[in-house]
Amino acid sequence: MDLKQSLSAAVSESAAPGAALAIIGSDGLRSFGAGVLNAGTGAGVGKDSPFLIGSITKVFTATLCMQLIERGALTLDTSVAEELPELRLSGDAGRLIAIRHLLSHSSGIDGDFFPDDSGGDEHCSLEKLLQQCPDVELLHPAGAMFSYCNLGYLLLGRILEKHSGDSWNEILDKHLLKPLQLNSASLDFDSNVVASGHTPGAGGTQLQIHGAGPWSNAAAGTRLSMSAADLARFAWWHLQTSKGLTSRSLLSESSALAMQQPLVATPFSTRYSGWGLGWASMSHAGNSVFGHDGGVAGTTAFLRVLPKQDKVIVLFANGPGYRDIYTSVVQQILVESGIEELPAADEKISGIPCAGERINAADYVATYRRRGLTVEIGLSGSQLTGTLGGEYGYPPSAPSPLTALSASTFTAYVPVVGDTIRLDFFDTDTSGCPGGLSFQDRVYRRQPRRRRQEAAGSGA
Repeated sequence: MDLKQSLSAAVSESAAPGAALAIIGSDGLRSFGAGVLNAGTGAGVGKDSPFLIGSITKVFTATLCMQLIERGALTLDTSVAEELPELRLSGDAGRLIAIRHLLSHSSGIDGDFFPDDSGGDEHCSLEKLLQQCPDVELLHPAGAMFSYCNLGYLLLGRILEKHSGDSWNEILDKHLLKPLQLNSASLDFDSNVVASGHTPGAGGTQLQIHGAGPWSNAAAGTRLSMSAADLARFAWWHLQTSKGLTSRSLLSESSALAMQQPLVATPFSTRYSGWGLGWASMSHAGNSVFGHDGGVAGTTAFLRVLPKQDKVIVLFANGPGYRDIYTSVVQQILVESGIEELPAADEKISGIPCAGERINAADYVATYRRRGLTVEIGLSGSQLTGTLGGEYGYPPSAPSPLTALSASTFTAYVPVVGDTIRLDFFDTDTSGCPGGLSFQDRVYRRQPRRRRQEAAGSGA
């Protein structure tokens, strides 16, 4: 497979302005760039061009936490209440939520909080963010299930700060970026150097150009950028450390290996089979694979680590069409590496409309909510529909028809997302009404203001 040619062809056939690819293995490192960094300037993507890595930053934060644990400053069972007594959590939740729950997205914390720091103040500290954070609600008991939680990683970032006296930015630089010589990495965003993100504009006719996200959420994945080659080097170091093949001065073999092992199942996820202490498990058809994905402000990043094949794959794309590039390039590399296709983001969304189960549509009608995001399930005649909304949600759009694959699993094509999504309902009560909804790896809770009787009486 000619990787450079494949990447160039995939970018030219997609809606993404540019992309970068790196692959590292026992035969060395190869990296490539294609397209442009910014649709406005037309500057080309080089093989070492930095892209925002989004939530893959969480693996760096998790690694810093494991370093802190190895120094004896805390344990995986240390409670949030002990470390952050100032955090306002309901009841005794702070005592029950431990470091391991934050690392594995199983804390139950209602987990997205993006305060306005549009002034670009890099000193918008995690301490300040937690002071702004309203009382934190729980979506489920600690350890009970998986629900992706950005706020959990901001709490981890603050814990790191309290133990070191330095900012998370400084800790990251001192304990990972400099020792591993990840020289392209930066938290500053320069559109002349770092790839800009692109999203469809009004009517989809012109791309909107974006920079980095807020400083306040940097520890969870809004600011860090680096080249595909440097991210591949970081993941390669992690893989080799877990095999006992690197110096233990930064991280022990046991800690690196522990980060890979799934702690919580992800039965509703379309991408992951489980989650560990920072790494996501993507095992499929008997193949062991771990990694992480990231997305911020129109840029998407994919990281796949193949332990048996001793290989790391990194793909960045800075606009819509990233899944087409992933399928054309990364999926092909996986196949050539002897791995059956892994789900990219929506390949598990398959099946046929159910015919054997009786579904009472009115049971599902309600508003399902998490902080800043809502999914409104309604009825149009006898057709169930879904509408996305909320402060952190998508632009207003028409309701999307739902197709039932089972009594608990539905799919819908959502134009504003530009893809088919899967919705899983759970915690069904004796009357048949679900108490929760999982969508894009996040749990939403049914709001009590709308009951089944109300929905049935609304002309549905």
